[in-house]
Amino acid sequence: MRMIGVYLRLSRWGRLMFKRQLLWFLTFAVSLRIASPQAPSSAAPSAACVPQAYAANLLPIFQPFASLPDAAYEKFDESKPSVASVTILVTVGPDGRVAGTEVLGGPEFLRETATNAVRHYRYQPVIRFGERVCAQTSANVTFQTPGKLLVPEDVASMRVAFQRLQAIQKQWTRTPEQVLLDMQQEFDVPGGLRRTLALPRLAKAALAAGALDKAVAYAQEGLSPNGGMNAQCTFDCNMVLGQVALRNGNVAEAAQYLIASGKTAGSPALSSFGPNMSLAKELLEKGQRDVVLEFFTLCKGFWTAKSLDGWSETVRNGGVPNFGANLLY
Repeated sequence: MRMIGVYLRLSRWGRLMFKRQLLWFLTFAVSLRIASPQAPSSAAPSAACVPQAYAANLLPIFQPFASLPDAAYEKFDESKPSVASVTILVTVGPDGRVAGTEVLGGPEFLRETATNAVRHYRYQPVIRFGERVCAQTSANVTFQTPGKLLVPEDVASMRVAFQRLQAIQKQWTRTPEQVLLDMQQEFDVPGGLRRTLALPRLAKAALAAGALDKAVAYAQEGLSPNGGMNAQCTFDCNMVLGQVALRNGNVAEAAQYLIASGKTAGSPALSSFGPNMSLAKELLEKGQRDVVLEFFTLCKGFWTAKSLDGWSETVRNGGVPNFGANLLY
């Protein structure tokens, strides 16, 4: 009954996410053979599953919904619906099953519930040099809550968890080609919402790996009626096509894609953090100042940061702005 009360107090977006998770769970519960042997219950990886790779933030193909335990409701102030999350280091076996878990951070009273949910996750196997291998990834188990935590989360433990994941990533550094291969193994399955939502990421990964034909194919599919899901997808795919055009020596075509990306309606990420300026920077280095200034003007339609005015002034004076983090988003 409490879950029903929480659902009724959720925002429209919160209800949509709740329904999406529930539908996802029911769909895979029917389609997958759940009757197969259970994943190991031990927290540490089994002796037979020694990690040989790390693939950040793998998206499970089967993900049971984790509901807030009844005993946990008293831990929140019930001011308004919110979320709480637990970060878990997951060891994935060659068959895609969870071979081990280790909690890295999150409220103590939610860790057992989160771990029990993650032990039933299923992933696409991670491939290295043509073979399925035992690998590690991270999972953030999110709980819908009736309000904020009465006791603030331990920021120090969150920092430690972040540092631990950074260390593991450095231990298992991936080449751009391996990043693309991991993403193709995870998402590149014909049809389905997973692949559609991942098209911009696939396009950018292919570009970074130097697989220009694949980058173009993913980006064009993302811009097609069956591919483009939102303004962020439209922006990212146009940016990738522009960068490919530059690598092929076609400056005029790249400029057209930059303008097309600026004509998007905006998204939560674009409106908050601003657009990626990689293509704009490359075009400035090719002397395309007027095009970039027009792009800045278009960006004001969805991003109101004062940075645009400063960057515009720098470009008018013949310089190339320091775009900072906007070369990374």
